[in-house]
Amino acid sequence: MPRFDWSQLVLTLFVYYALLVLMVGAAYKISEVRRINTFIEKYEQWIESLVFVALGLYIMLENETVGWLFC
Repeated sequence: MPRFDWSQLVLTLFVYYALLVLMVGAAYKISEVRRINTFIEKYEQWIESLVFVALGLYIMLENETVGWLFC
């Protein structure tokens, strides 16, 4: 039975939050670029729909649900 190690938990949480801050900061800086901001605002609904459909298809393919649907 594996032993619980607090140091690994603390390190994992630290890395998680550090990367979260970096990604949110990078997204904020990218969104400040006027051309990118205009593009995102113009095609926001299409981009959002595409991301969710692609994520759903990826999940279905990973779990082999597509084959089960067409049996």
